[in-house]
Amino acid sequence: MRARVHFDEDLETLTAELYNLGDMVVQAIRESFQALSRRDMQRAQRVIEHDREIN
Repeated sequence: MRARVHFDEDLETLTAELYNLGDMVVQAIRESFQALSRRDMQRAQRVIEHDREIN
């Protein structure tokens, strides 16, 4: 039974991490579009740097 509890806890943790990662990706896409539309090289560079955290 303990193994099941541990599995469920790990699954909840993984789910939360995946939601967080998804939020990070959405934000990166928004920032990318803003950087492109404004031709903002500094913003684009921040997106690139933040992409390393996502990967």
